[in-house]
Amino acid sequence: MRNARVLMALASSAAMAMGGLLASAPTASAASCSGAYCVYQHTSFAGAHSTLWGHVEDLSGHSYENQPLISMNDSISSIIVSVSGSDIPVRAYTGKYQGGKVAWFYAGSYSNLSLMGMNDQISSMYW
Repeated sequence: MRNARVLMALASSAAMAMGGLLASAPTASAASCSGAYCVYQHTSFAGAHSTLWGHVEDLSGHSYENQPLISMNDSISSIIVSVSGSDIPVRAYTGKYQGGKVAWFYAGSYSNLSLMGMNDQISSMYW
């Protein structure tokens, strides 16, 4: 357990040094995700949603699976990362192609991205 805390502290320091955020402990959720990670238009896993795998370099060219007229760019408010057992976080950026501020999301559910200053600001995602 001590090693995990040290690793989180080191990762947090590195993320902040790069001008980014390390997402804190995830919140509990009744929602589920069948992909590597799922994004939701509203907080608490509500509204339009999509299941994603891998990198999305520019969200402006992508819409939600269940609402094809709504762009995912700058409209994501909650995230579920379902790649448990992986040490690799999903990284969300405020700019396209890994530009701008970054937040790291490890396996878990994040019901309100405004708590970390990322609500409706994500423009690219990497895993």
